[in-house]
Amino acid sequence: MGTTPFQSRLAGGSLAALRNATPPTVGGRDQPLAAAVANGQASLRSLKGEQPDLAAARRSLEWVINDGCRASDVVRRVRALAKKSYMETVPLDLNQVVNEAIRLVERRLIEHGVLLKTELAPALPEILGDRVQLQQVVINLFMNGIEAMAAIADGPRKLLVQSHLHEADQVIIAVQDLGSGIDPDNADNLFNPFSTTKPNGMGMGLSICRSIIEAHGGRVWASRNIGPGTTFQFALTAQSEVEP
Repeated sequence: MGTTPFQSRLAGGSLAALRNATPPTVGGRDQPLAAAVANGQASLRSLKGEQPDLAAARRSLEWVINDGCRASDVVRRVRALAKKSYMETVPLDLNQVVNEAIRLVERRLIEHGVLLKTELAPALPEILGDRVQLQQVVINLFMNGIEAMAAIADGPRKLLVQSHLHEADQVIIAVQDLGSGIDPDNADNLFNPFSTTKPNGMGMGLSICRSIIEAHGGRVWASRNIGPGTTFQFALTAQSEVEP
C-alpha cells in the first residue's frame, strides 16, 4: 500500500461532506485540544499556594506540548484526507494504536463514568497504515460508545475493545458499548455523512471512520449486541511477511 493515493479508495460522499464540514464537526479532532486545556489548568493549580509543586507543573506543561503536537498532526492529516493526499503508511501494531487512543480519551472516560476493558490478542501481525488516522478512527469509535451510554442513569457504563486475527490475514478491532443499540435495518446508514441517532450529533465521525478505513483497503461495520448496545468493528489486512 505504501504510497497509495487516497483517491483510489476514498468514499466520494464522505469526502465531499468532510470538505464542507466546519472544524467542530470532525469527530474526535478536539480530543488533544481538550487535553491541552486540562493539562494547562492542572499546571496552574500546581503553581498555586504557598508551596507550588514545580515538578507537577513541569509534567503538566510537558503534556501540553505533547497535546499540541498531537493536535497539529491530527489537523494536518485531516486536511490531507480532504485534499485526497497521500497516506503516511508504516508498519503498525494495531494493539499499540488502540492503547495510544485509550490514553487520549482517558479524561473523557472518567468524566462520563465509563469503565473501559481491553481484550487485545497478543502478537498480532502488523498492518500498513497511517498511525494518526487510525488513532482517530479508534478515538471516534470510543467517543461514539461513550455518547451512546450518556443517557444511562442506573446501569453500568462499560466499553469493551477487542482485537483478534481472522482468517490468517485480517486484523479486527471491535468496540462494544452498552447503549440503547441500533436498528439492524439502519446499520449501514450509520456510516453515511450527516446520518446520526444523537440529538446533537452532526453525523460526521462514523462517516470519516469509513473513509479512513476504506482508504486503507479495509472495511467497517456495526451490529446490534445480543444484549444491550452496539458493536463497531473494522478489519485491515495484515502486512505480508515477504514483500514483492
